[in-house]
This record gives sequence, structure tokens and C-alpha cells, in this order.
Amino acid sequence: SISEVYSVSSQLRRILGKIISNSQQSMSKKQINRIVKELKAPPPPPPMDNQELTLRQLICAGFLDRVARKPTSKSDITDKSVYEVASGGYAHIHPSSSLFSEEKQPQYLVFYEIVETTKRFMRGVTAIQPEWLPLVGSYLCNDSAPLSQPFPTYNRQKDCVTCFVRTTFGPRRWS
Repeated sequence: SISEVYSVSSQLRRILGKIISNSQQSMSKKQINRIVKELKAPPPPPPMDNQELTLRQLICAGFLDRVARKPTSKSDITDKSVYEVASGGYAHIHPSSSLFSEEKQPQYLVFYEIVETTKRFMRGVTAIQPEWLPLVGSYLCNDSAPLSQPFPTYNRQKDCVTCFVRTTFGPRRWS
């Protein structure tokens, strides 16, 4: 309801006000817990797996213009942490990210921003699945002509012929 939205909005404004006033220094977990206690709001539980999946899909839909993937050709790239950005160029996951370690790096991700220091770094990264791209960003995808293999089939229930196509994503035509 509207009153709940207003209540949550007010709460967030108070939290942000306290965080901004303390922004000169990094906040410790103890400080965050103190602020939460002051607001008399328990920290929310972590999202369940299905909620996390839905959140990642929503983030993917909102940041379709900021997709990156691990390069497919390894010949010219020796750095294992580099990603190819759909809009052009290459970037690395920022070291402060939870996805920074090599074993956690996904094949595809979306990012909030790129900052340039010693390298181009992506901040605010979220792991995505490449099969989500045509579902949430069909306007950025191109389909090939029907493929000859596997053969098209007739679907009696839907009264239509089903065929396979090769879909590419974005200006670089990632498949």
C-alpha cells in the first residue's frame, strides 16, 4: 500500500542521511548494526535462491546496455580477469567486487559503471546467464535464417512449424 511505501521511503532517507554524514570514513559492521538498531529495524534476511535469481534477471533487464562477457578468443588476451564490453573495449571487474576472485567470475555479467584508474574497471557487477539476453532484450538481438540442422518440425498441438535459428546479441553480434 501507499503508506508502506512512504514508511520504507522515510526509513531509507534516514539511513542514507546517516551513511552520507559518515561517508568520510568507511563504515564498519559495528557502525552499520548500530544504525540499524537506532532505526529499530532488523536487517532483512538474505534473499532465497529464487528471489536472487529474479533480482539478477531484473538487474539484467535494466542494464542491457552494460553487458560484458569473457572474451571468446584467448589468443590476444593473457589477463584472465578481462571482459569484453558489448559497447566496445575491454574492462576488468573492480577489486572490491565479490565477483573479483577468478573462481567466482561469471562468463557474462552486467555492470553499473566503468571507472578508469590504472585500468578500466567495472563496478556494481552482477552475474547473468546469456540465455536471459534474448528474453529481456529481444530488441537488441538478431536471428539468423532458419537453420537446416536440426530439421524444422511440425507441432501438431500449436499447428505450426518450429525451426532453429542462431541468435546474436548487441552491436558486436555475440552468439
